Amino acid sequence: GRTRPCTCRWGVKGRLVTGRRPPPQLAVAQSGPLELIVDYPHHSWADPRLETRPSPLGGMGGFAVAPIAAGETLLILGGPPLTQAEMERTLAEYIAAGNYFNSMQVEEAVHLHLEDVLPVPFNHSCDSNGWMADAVTVVARRNIGAGEEVTVDYALQTAQPVPLLEIPCACGTSACRSTITGDDWRLLAVQMRYAGHFAPFIDRRIAALSVPKHAPRP
Repeated sequence: GRTRPCTCRWGVKGRLVTGRRPPPQLAVAQSGPLELIVDYPHHSWADPRLETRPSPLGGMGGFAVAPIAAGETLLILGGPPLTQAEMERTLAEYIAAGNYFNSMQVEEAVHLHLEDVLPVPFNHSCDSNGWMADAVTVVARRNIGAGEEVTVDYALQTAQPVPLLEIPCACGTSACRSTITGDDWRLLAVQMRYAGHFAPFIDRRIAALSVPKHAPRP
């Protein structure tokens, strides 16, 4: 199976928590390594109005079985955090064993190891109806009708460098980029489409691109 750290088809890992209740929230840890200061959810949560069906985008996808309003939480990812060094070491171990390793980057040097497969995968779309509310929370970008597939643009939460993430896209939208890469967050059209709703570490990268390298002279 695929061994690169990628959320390309969100075979989301962590325990599925069901029920219409407030989803888990991020909290600041009281102690611990600086790069792991955020206490990420230990388990994943998915809105029970989502179910898995065969997708016209390929394979299986997550579909709404009832209307979902813009801004409602669709999915929260949870799992143990790994530093960059830990992620690379774990990845090497999985590759050596011929196993699939699934992770999600949540900070510049922090990844979540997503463990048990969640039965609601999200496919990519270059004009997705989901986007990020924080590092691990996907919310509805607009109203989603019953029977509609829920998608998320991978540019919103991955910055894996080419060629680690470089796959063809056939989402069929007018915004289709044809190829999905870990550098898509750099595209101006993508930045404008999802402004303020990337994973926070990507939002900070985008903000840094607009800051002059040299302050103007008085």
